Amino acid sequence: MYAAPSTSPLGSNKRREREKVLKQKTGAMIREQKDEESKRETCPTVWKPRTPESEKDLEKMLEEIRMHPNLPKRSYPKEPHFKPGTSAKSRLQVLQRFISSFEYNHTKENFFQIRKDLGMNRIMSTAKDVINEGLPIKCIEAVFLACYLTRDMEDLVRIPVRFQTKVENGNVYRHIVMAVENLGKW
Repeated sequence: MYAAPSTSPLGSNKRREREKVLKQKTGAMIREQKDEESKRETCPTVWKPRTPESEKDLEKMLEEIRMHPNLPKRSYPKEPHFKPGTSAKSRLQVLQRFISSFEYNHTKENFFQIRKDLGMNRIMSTAKDVINEGLPIKCIEAVFLACYLTRDMEDLVRIPVRFQTKVENGNVYRHIVMAVENLGKW
């Protein structure tokens, strides 16, 4: 009769340990493979943000976003119109609410080209764009809106006021607001 060679307990322990490690590694590899397959199924294409290279490219990108079927309809702010004879105080209150209805743009990017050095026509054009697009604005766009919306109010004195604030962590924030004077009141 043939007798199998006896194995020492030490040898069988090592073999069991190797088998256990091999099963763990194989199981981990199978899990990784399944994870990758599920990623491919749930996310076939990864969206990569890109920066537009021209204004035409930007317009195309914005139009694609606007036409996306899952994008909810949003309301656009409507420029206020006044009856003749409405007091400046009443107009200013309505205009302040209108400007405040825009969300604040907390990103570091501007949604509009801001060029203060191109004159009042460019400022008015930018303000019209702000109203038409209804995107979040920063304080400079709010000042442009104030200039545009009060353009026909000849009894006002308008002065842009710039200042900066420094917070505890050392960050410095620059601001600009429109100061308005009417009948001796600011």
